[in-house]
Amino acid sequence: MSDRFNDALEPLWEFLHRGHIIRRAVLYLAIWMTIDSYSWAKTYAYADNPDPIIYAAVLGVPSALLAIAIKFYNEGRKVAEK
Repeated sequence: MSDRFNDALEPLWEFLHRGHIIRRAVLYLAIWMTIDSYSWAKTYAYADNPDPIIYAAVLGVPSALLAIAIKFYNEGRKVAEK
């Protein structure tokens, strides 16, 4: 028995796989999140009494996501080169 849904979308899956679209989208999203968070933190730094814990909370998550996305992107490139 065939899976009609995946069979119908096979050209899309092939396009996404060959073009490395998902890998690049994750990397660009992580870069955007990091830039946006740092922009917010810069604005927050002008406050009268900024709290350093808020910096860690706001900047830690996108920075960690960016590190993971870069690792994911680089591992995908190594597999694609083989």
